[in-house]
Amino acid sequence: MKPSSYACVSLTLMASLLATGCGSDDSEAAAESLQVDTILAVFAHPDDEVSAGPLLAKYAREGKTVYLATVTDGRWGGASNDEEATALAATRALEAQCSTSALGLADPLLLEFEDGEVSENIYAVKATVAGLIASIAPDVLLTWGPEGGYGHKDHRLVSAIVSDVFQAGSADGSPWPKALYYPGIRQVELDSYAPATQFGGVLKSIWGTTQENYLQYAITVEDEDVLATKAAIACHDSQWDEATQADLSVMIETVGETIYLRKALQEGIEKIALD
Repeated sequence: MKPSSYACVSLTLMASLLATGCGSDDSEAAAESLQVDTILAVFAHPDDEVSAGPLLAKYAREGKTVYLATVTDGRWGGASNDEEATALAATRALEAQCSTSALGLADPLLLEFEDGEVSENIYAVKATVAGLIASIAPDVLLTWGPEGGYGHKDHRLVSAIVSDVFQAGSADGSPWPKALYYPGIRQVELDSYAPATQFGGVLKSIWGTTQENYLQYAITVEDEDVLATKAAIACHDSQWDEATQADLSVMIETVGETIYLRKALQEGIEKIALD
């Protein structure tokens, strides 16, 4: 899949984050280079990471240190088992470890807020995420977009909290991430997805898409990154039975070899009037 002319910026994290323009032959490539060694992805639940799995696997495979932070313990999930809440939280912690191992990431960072209670703990989550960023000092951040994938309230709130923390910057002048990115899926990919299960059908009907002109970055992943994501999906037995896992794998395959991102904020070079 090839990005359109207005979303043709490539994102490479082999030695640096390199954004290059790619217009007509006579256009000059406008580029900014940012050294990236450490990436922190922050998601709401154990299993959310598979939505960006190929991207995370790619950069881990290329030698970057990639951390996954999971805000909630997932204790109220469990579509595929009947464990009580505390036991399920422990199970999902093990599943998160399995998933990060499959993707080649560092051990998961489990923040252990109660599943479904992010809205009741906004300030505590915000302080914890800020402290985590300060301690890890990642070069870039990744989190859910404002749509939260399929709109789950915890997904949306984690997106808002991470964005809030990032835009506030460092309180004491210590190193701070240079950029925050949201993964996005285009409508054309979603339309191409042919789910085989009811769960997959629901996902297709409610998953949020992003207009292509907002997706500034197109990242090519390899087959091995997709395979690593399928292995990560299989780790989450408490959430998905075999049929659903297969359907999610098809969804990952449908997205294909190109993962799209958009930058959450652009630095203001100069103050201008509204258009």
